[in-house]
Amino acid sequence: MTPTDFGLGVLASWLANKLEVVLKPEGHPMPELHQSPQPQQLIEPQSRPARIRRFKTFDAHYDLPSFVKEVSQPVVSLLIERSPSSHYNLMCVVLESSATGEWFVFDRGSLAFQGTGGGYYNTSNIIQFLKGAAVPIGVWVYDNNYVDDLENGYLLWPEIRGKGILLRSLVTDESSWTTIANRAELMLRKSLNRPGFTGDSIS
Repeated sequence: MTPTDFGLGVLASWLANKLEVVLKPEGHPMPELHQSPQPQQLIEPQSRPARIRRFKTFDAHYDLPSFVKEVSQPVVSLLIERSPSSHYNLMCVVLESSATGEWFVFDRGSLAFQGTGGGYYNTSNIIQFLKGAAVPIGVWVYDNNYVDDLENGYLLWPEIRGKGILLRSLVTDESSWTTIANRAELMLRKSLNRPGFTGDSIS
């Protein structure tokens, strides 16, 4: 190595040290480069599939008598809604065959054990007709969502059978349920005092 080469090497080393001090001052690390955040993609909520009515329901006043005559070994369940959807706790009727398992749902309409008007009168007529036809009757209390979905054809009767509470076993401190239970028991025990129906509807 010649003296010139040696001198150039020392000079290059000295310049490199000086440049490092200038570019990277002591105690001040070089800032890290961060990637700019990517804009978040909006996730659209999945729309719930529309509920489809799976079967049709019937009118208790006009349709029940003819169905009872056609069904083998009929049994009736009266489903009272747990919370009143109107001024009263309305109920729908389920007719099923203990022989074949077929079943039919009849809308709440105006059926109730409360009041003194049409709902009470219609219920009394239906129960008297069923007793005259020797049809066993069960009276149950169901949460409204079950009654609503059954009546709208969304839930099948076998899917909610057994989800209710027998009226006589219901535990509640609401006085309205005492009235309902007393009137139901009175109607179910009451002797027949008029024909159950005339023609195809209950009179």
